[in-house]
Amino acid sequence: MLFSLLVLYGEIAYFFQLDFKFFDTIVSFDGGFIISNFLVIFVFGYFMLTVYFGLFSFKLTSWYELYPKHTDPGSMIWSATLLARLIYPPCFNFLEISQI
Repeated sequence: MLFSLLVLYGEIAYFFQLDFKFFDTIVSFDGGFIISNFLVIFVFGYFMLTVYFGLFSFKLTSWYELYPKHTDPGSMIWSATLLARLIYPPCFNFLEISQI
């Protein structure tokens, strides 16, 4: 919950051009290659998890729903295209918030 509030405050700070250096500090952390990359992957993974959980939770009146072992190919293709198309906006948002 605390991390979600930090992301929300980061979004608000970016929108109103306030000085919020939390994500910039994580990206520029100099703790070695593995630790620095793990921190960035964790933060970016949280961004992606929240975005895609919200998007794939929508049920379009039983069209394009994903069911374990019962999903038709059209629904799988639709979900894959949605996933591929929507990877760029969260990436750009993460780069803008972290001020890279």
